[in-house]
Amino acid sequence: MRVNGRIRKAAAEANKAGWVYILDRTNGKPLLGIDEKPVPQESRQRTSATQPIPRGDAFVPQMVDIAPEGYALTNQGRIFTPFWMEPIVAKPGARGGANWPPSSYDPATDYYYVCATDAANVFRGGEEDQKITLEGQRYLGSAFGGAPIPAYGIFAALDMKTNRLVWQQRWKESCYSGSITTAGGLVFVGRSDGRLTALNSSTGQHLWDFQTGAGVNAPAATFMFEGEQYVVAYSAGSLFAAAPRGDSVWLFSLKGTLKEVAPASTIVPATPAPAAEHQ
Repeated sequence: MRVNGRIRKAAAEANKAGWVYILDRTNGKPLLGIDEKPVPQESRQRTSATQPIPRGDAFVPQMVDIAPEGYALTNQGRIFTPFWMEPIVAKPGARGGANWPPSSYDPATDYYYVCATDAANVFRGGEEDQKITLEGQRYLGSAFGGAPIPAYGIFAALDMKTNRLVWQQRWKESCYSGSITTAGGLVFVGRSDGRLTALNSSTGQHLWDFQTGAGVNAPAATFMFEGEQYVVAYSAGSLFAAAPRGDSVWLFSLKGTLKEVAPASTIVPATPAPAAEHQ
């Protein structure tokens, strides 16, 4: 992409914290700048004094607006809020931000498309003395789990020349498929409620839907065959997307005549996962 008037070879990665890191792929150096910024400290956790924060916009919220019932809101639930034995609520959650769903890139506009999650987690530390008193006993260093706050899917477009948001959408269901862009100005993205959706890649305007009956939780693909363009999508659902299950492959073209199927009877919203413990 063009940076400060020069064409540069770039690599970009969206992470769980909610930022896109953009590097020169020939030497690993930041293209737009990554700043080490001070963050809150907890000496018992031996937290780092700073964190590397890229210049530009976050693609998911990184703080909690309102404390859920039963929890005190520490540091407004901001990212990098440290914790010890008392549980805190913070964003993003342990699944992100961005997780496994692959991002896509449009070289015509330098726009980068991220499938992500807007969710909070409850975080807490382990025992005060940090000791194991019985051989074979489980040791819990820290734990995290879902917070009693609604979670949403996020689909966002960022301009890689500036790392700034171009547009952003909030979905009631999780965004867990990844996306693909086309030279015709479209971005295809799967939906956990069973739809394959086409958006205007420049504006995010909704253009087309097709209901497959199960979560489209893998990125679509496109190819040419005998002069005609096709889009193919897998509809199967996913455990982590909490999507309706199925097992079908759909092939689309402008000449297609397939009819949509009925949506699954149960659409699972993007609620946080049950509390999980990690050693």
